[in-house]
Amino acid sequence: MGIFRGVRTTQTQANLILDASSLRSYGGSGNVWYDISGSGHYADIIGSPTIKILGGAKCFHLDTVGKRFVARVTNFSTNNLTFEAWIFPQDEISSGDRGCIIQGSAYLSWNKSNQRLSSYWYSTNNQGYHEPSLQMNRNEWHHMVGVWNETDGRLYQYINGNLENTVSTVASSGAYYNDMNIGWEGDGRQFSGGISVIKIYNAALSGAEVLQNYNSQKSRFGR
Repeated sequence: MGIFRGVRTTQTQANLILDASSLRSYGGSGNVWYDISGSGHYADIIGSPTIKILGGAKCFHLDTVGKRFVARVTNFSTNNLTFEAWIFPQDEISSGDRGCIIQGSAYLSWNKSNQRLSSYWYSTNNQGYHEPSLQMNRNEWHHMVGVWNETDGRLYQYINGNLENTVSTVASSGAYYNDMNIGWEGDGRQFSGGISVIKIYNAALSGAEVLQNYNSQKSRFGR
């Protein structure tokens, strides 16, 4: 395990790290949000989301349907996967059941109606939306993590550094993808609010690593 200087994050097989507050990740202009994990990936910026300060933290503001990002990651296969994000949910700007945070073959989403973290992965032996019972307030920063662990056949869901839900589920085959939606999966699944940090790991982070990532940035987000 290592530490990535600049965002001070766990470096265990990081495949993509996007950070709106890092000038190396986004310099303030252009249509590319650069990966600072060292993997050489990036995300296209679509629909002109603007940089804004929400809740004291710098982020991209998604306040119109269609504002989003498409992460260009190298094709890889894994049954061990971690999605992580810092989000600032606001009042909804579209109908639909969920606001997409990260979506490839697996999902990390915001359930619009009950204000919960929602995870999904196709081709599992327990397919469906899995959600902790904890509700998150709008207009506050939240750290959301979904960890799929092939070794023990479980999905772990963390909110603000705490393990909130564990589900028995394992993928029957690895997830293959190049492009991943961030902030939008369709007009009915538009996320509304701020997205500041996105991390994708080609590994199942441990609870200690999730907590390390949360603790390293929580003061920036008023936690």
